[in-house]
Parts: sequence; structure tokens; C-alpha cells
Amino acid sequence: MNFNIMPGDKYPIRYNLFPLQAGYIPLPHLKLNVHCDRISQNDLNDLIKRTLPSLLFIMPQKKEFTR
Repeated sequence: MNFNIMPGDKYPIRYNLFPLQAGYIPLPHLKLNVHCDRISQNDLNDLIKRTLPSLLFIMPQKKEFTR
């Protein structure tokens, strides 16, 4: 998905994740492109890596034993 955000604007992004397995699962990567002189693309990429989590832990489903 591509869209433009103007300075001072907000654009919330929501998505649903449906885990197919338990354990540590990598999250989708967020890539932003910057078109201004005040921040470099490398600085923005480093900020995203430091700020957003890269893994999500999915708890295994509790097993029910019936007798």
C-alpha cells in the first residue's frame, strides 16, 4: 500500500495478524520513504528499527484433557 503523509498530518494504520504457529514470530516490516532534507533515509530506518518491535510472542494454546 502506498500513500503520502504531509507534514503535521496523521495516518493511522491498522492490520489484523492471524498467527499460524506459536512462539516468536517476526512482524511485517514497515518501510517509510522520506522526501525532505531535515532527516536522512538511513536515520529514519534506524529510528523505525529502534522504535517498533520486530518479534511477537504467540502463546501456545492450552490443551484440554478430557476423560
